[in-house]
Amino acid sequence: GNILTTDNSKSFDQINKDVFGVSDSANEWWSEWSYAKNSIDHTIKLTGYNGSKTTYQFPLKATINDVEYSVIFGSGSPSYDQAQIDLGTITSLSFEKGFILPTDCSYFFACLKLTSLDLSGVDASKVTNMKDMFYNCNALTSLNLSGFNTSNVTSMYGMFSNCSALTSLDLSSFNTSEVTDMSAMFGDCSALTSLDLSNFDTSKVTKMIYMFNQCHSLISLNLNNFNTSKVTDMRGMFKACNSLKSLDLSSFNTSEVISMSNVTSDYADGMFAGCSSLTSAGVNTEDKKYALNFGNNFDTSKVTSMNSLFYGCSSLINLDLSNLNTSKVTNMERMFDSCSSLASAGVNTETEEYALNFGENFITSNQIRISMWMMFGNCSSLTKLDLSNLNTSKVTNMGWMLKDCSSLQNIKMPNTMNAESTIKLSALSLPSQNASNEGISWYSLASGAKTG
Repeated sequence: GNILTTDNSKSFDQINKDVFGVSDSANEWWSEWSYAKNSIDHTIKLTGYNGSKTTYQFPLKATINDVEYSVIFGSGSPSYDQAQIDLGTITSLSFEKGFILPTDCSYFFACLKLTSLDLSGVDASKVTNMKDMFYNCNALTSLNLSGFNTSNVTSMYGMFSNCSALTSLDLSSFNTSEVTDMSAMFGDCSALTSLDLSNFDTSKVTKMIYMFNQCHSLISLNLNNFNTSKVTDMRGMFKACNSLKSLDLSSFNTSEVISMSNVTSDYADGMFAGCSSLTSAGVNTEDKKYALNFGNNFDTSKVTSMNSLFYGCSSLINLDLSNLNTSKVTNMERMFDSCSSLASAGVNTETEEYALNFGENFITSNQIRISMWMMFGNCSSLTKLDLSNLNTSKVTNMGWMLKDCSSLQNIKMPNTMNAESTIKLSALSLPSQNASNEGISWYSLASGAKTG
């Protein structure tokens, strides 16, 4: 074996004699490992496997010269780009019952080759940090976490990030009552088809950034008991969950949420960006049900950025935002970009209903400034757009607002967008430039004439 030692003058046989009391340790299991032995605290730290086995059970103890040593897994030096242990040929790993995991398990099993991992026997009661614990285990198809004690864990950031081969995950044993960060927890788990998190206690969680980002295969997600009353950031939370056909957020309380997207449009990472299988969104009532149910406590009164919020929701044919409060939102860039199935937009009245209903709380007058750059870009099915209730006096950028709205036939401009407005229609990239800044009448973009 490769014995890590500070005395380079000793021969391999002499080291073996010092450590094991024998000159040949070839028949001992540890001879296949690189390790460091500590005679003071009686531990052996295994850092690399040099054997040829593919299936391995990690031992709990080692007896050397009648002295019992506890086995430690990994270097104990967490690193983003290097696992704590080199498993060599091992693809299936389990642990002897009672094996104690350290307090910091960040990047612990960042092993590219592992296909099966059984942690049902380990003692995880001391662990407080599980950040990126299984990060990039992209060959893993089986992960047994039954009986896993997570009662003291505070961070699960990126815990299963890029476990792209996992199709199922049973987390029913998890106690998440102390967790404060669940950002990117399931990010890029692109093969997961269902996830039941109804047992999760999220009452202390403050960050859920990219939590389910790019879970492309997810068709079922149970968040029924989620308590989000302390969450402040939900950027990209469901981004690119493009197989989700329904999502119930009725348990959500978003009263503390400040961000539902990044402040720039570079990444199009709105909370629901790319949820291309959702067909409708709103608050469920007895008479009407939506594929995406916001619930009654989807409070957006503190949200400052809705950039790309529904970007790429290409199947949405009905979007009711009447419960959304936008009074503090300063960034609405690309908010509905590529919602290519929406046919009309405006504020619903007794006589007129729109596919996209802004509602009375779509406020754009309280803010210091607002950007609406490319807000409706690529809404290629949009034929009718009523912006008369939109106060644009604080809007500083409406560039490309209607870019590639190729089906747009009739538009009603905002009251505040008159002949003296600093923003001209020419900036909006209308499919026709015949309309002019002249009040709130309906205009036909084909003829440039008032129609009502």
